[in-house]
Amino acid sequence: MLLLAIACSAPDPAPAPVETAHAVFGEDRVHAASLVVADADWEALRTLAATRGSIRKTWFEADLEWDGEPVGRVGIRVKGQSKRLEAVGESIPLKVDFDRFTEGLRIHGLEGLALHSTPVDPTGIREALAYAAWREAGVPTARTGFVALTVNGRALGTYVSVESLDEHWLAATFPPGDGVLYEPVGTLGPPLTAR
Repeated sequence: MLLLAIACSAPDPAPAPVETAHAVFGEDRVHAASLVVADADWEALRTLAATRGSIRKTWFEADLEWDGEPVGRVGIRVKGQSKRLEAVGESIPLKVDFDRFTEGLRIHGLEGLALHSTPVDPTGIREALAYAAWREAGVPTARTGFVALTVNGRALGTYVSVESLDEHWLAATFPPGDGVLYEPVGTLGPPLTAR
């Protein structure tokens, strides 16, 4: 009875932002993403990923194919600062901006997403499970999925795709004027930057 009372009093899960991006996220399948990047640009990305504490955000052009369908020219860069510490070999955490080089380019309403490599997680699912737990607890947070990533024909493994928490997500998740996004900047800059 106690468990039933607890379950009945639990808050409803946070509503998902209204868009068709469920086709991109969800833990029920592994999507296929293929990037074609100039060799020199990929080497530059690998160098940036190995640079500890760097706050540079250099974008590179790449052609993206998602689940076998050509998407177009997108922008890619190394994801974040702390995620750079997870870069191992070719496995680089990436930020993908769909309309960085092709204005208005979207995948199911999304302007971009993050692809997190998971070399420190032998299961490859811990991050997605953590996000799912937050959503089930009613906390508005990013949607996730799984992606088998290929770069220049080389399979890099399974990545966790993570919805970008940006102004669009904020507007779709909270009433107008509510909610503030903060971005941690690490120890080399101010502690937080509000958007």
